[in-house]
Amino acid sequence: MNHSKLLNELRIEQDQRANDCRGKGRWMAIVVSIAVIHLMVAVVWWRTQGVILVQRVTAISSRSSAATPLLQGTGYVIARRQATVSAQVSGVLVQLLIEEGDTVKAGQVIARFDDSALRTEFNTAVVSVEAAAA
Repeated sequence: MNHSKLLNELRIEQDQRANDCRGKGRWMAIVVSIAVIHLMVAVVWWRTQGVILVQRVTAISSRSSAATPLLQGTGYVIARRQATVSAQVSGVLVQLLIEEGDTVKAGQVIARFDDSALRTEFNTAVVSVEAAAA
């Protein structure tokens, strides 16, 4: 028998050898990838086991406060319509019956002055008139 023919029959062609290796390599890569994924999941699961997050809180009861509200601001207040109000006599203001922004009607009393000095003058004048007439 011819030894060279027998050797040629036993020879594996490179195309056939490359296909066999590629198939085995692909399966090996899939198996290694699955093993790595399982290992990562196991590590994450193991690290999170037994860990309980606890947060301390303090409960307080609410109660009403006697504090007065405070509002501070800067700027200008401009009325839509402006009216000048003046008194016919001067004196000490005793009572203010309206507030800024209130609507008023003609003839409405908006303030009261201390009239004790004027009443005294009036009474003195009345007495003088009566004395002159008598």
